[in-house]
Amino acid sequence: MVTTNVGGSGHFYVTTDDPTKPWSNPIYVEGPGFDPDLFFDDDGKTYFLREDITSFGIHLFQIDVATGKLLTPDKTIWKGDEDPLCEAPHIYKINDWYYLLTAEGGTYRGHMVTMARSHSIFGPYEACPDNPILTHRHLVMNKLQSLGHADLVTGPDGRWYLVFLGTRPKGKFHHLGRETLLAPAQFTEQGWLTVNNGKPIEINMTIPYEHASQKIDTSIFESFTSPAISHWFNYRRNPKQGAYTVDMNHHSLIIRNLQTKDDLDPFSFIGVRQRDLSAICETSLELQPHEGAFAGLMCIMNENHYYSFGPCYMDDKLVLRVRKVIGDMVVQYDTELQSTARIHLQMLLNQDKIEFYSLDMVSSKLGHGDTYLLSSEVAGGFTGVYVGMFNDSKSSETNASFNFFTYRRSEQI
Repeated sequence: MVTTNVGGSGHFYVTTDDPTKPWSNPIYVEGPGFDPDLFFDDDGKTYFLREDITSFGIHLFQIDVATGKLLTPDKTIWKGDEDPLCEAPHIYKINDWYYLLTAEGGTYRGHMVTMARSHSIFGPYEACPDNPILTHRHLVMNKLQSLGHADLVTGPDGRWYLVFLGTRPKGKFHHLGRETLLAPAQFTEQGWLTVNNGKPIEINMTIPYEHASQKIDTSIFESFTSPAISHWFNYRRNPKQGAYTVDMNHHSLIIRNLQTKDDLDPFSFIGVRQRDLSAICETSLELQPHEGAFAGLMCIMNENHYYSFGPCYMDDKLVLRVRKVIGDMVVQYDTELQSTARIHLQMLLNQDKIEFYSLDMVSSKLGHGDTYLLSSEVAGGFTGVYVGMFNDSKSSETNASFNFFTYRRSEQI
């Protein structure tokens, strides 16, 4: 697995014989840029590719895979077909050709996939006459946009497929991030790659593979009956020891807010990626009655763009609080709650609104937030929103006890 720590140590890769077991220590490779890749040639040599933000273009050099040391000079092998700011390089050796696959046009609506080839790994590379081989920059009404950053794979059926990134926007905005898409690909008699026979990529397509029509179940139900937290969940950054504990006696997840004033996030959070345009998220929790205690459900793009709601203790009263944070604007309002028992929360997510409910009240709707305010176009970023459980209490001793968490697709909201 090769990647770049852009804000820190730079390019590195790690290895393992079993991805479920511990991985190796990182092996570092010098050089600027991002989007690194490794190519293992059939003569046993290993090459390192990367985008170079300092001088543009795709750079290539041979390395010692055991140490990451450069064995040949760093060489620019491709300056792009249309765009010098090309990125995401991958090399494949097929029928004595070295094929170079790259992304051009930025990561937004102009995103595209281009291809070049050479008989020598160091070039020169000739551009595919049909570049870009994949893009939707000219199809403004297609439900899939910003297609690019691709990789070529062989499926279990022996056919070629292209996996690539794309977005599902509504109008100008998208909030699920850059998602991974799949399309069939073929090589022509001239030895160039075509994707989906040159036709646009659609949300639903027929692929000649017997298992291709199986739908993926994106639903998640977690009742915290295991000592370990389910692999479905992610933390924001590195979790703090003791902030997240499974209570096996009560089948619940205990979350405490151990964040300090120096942390980017003011709260503890654990959640799952929103993977459907319409979805329902639910939990129930008990909150210890300390002044300033606040916990519940959250939909978050980043620490400056999120919606959170749940029980809150203020001035010796228990309320249901809705907090909306958009940049430097913070809006919050409270609804008084009589019961201090376990509280059941529900969040409805769709492309227009994110709605907040308490299922313990007769008038259960607490409010809503506009989805586009959590979009990449407003908040920035590539990864899309997460939904999950949080504790934003003032005291680090305040426990929020969650006894289940569900996420499920909803076809009609």
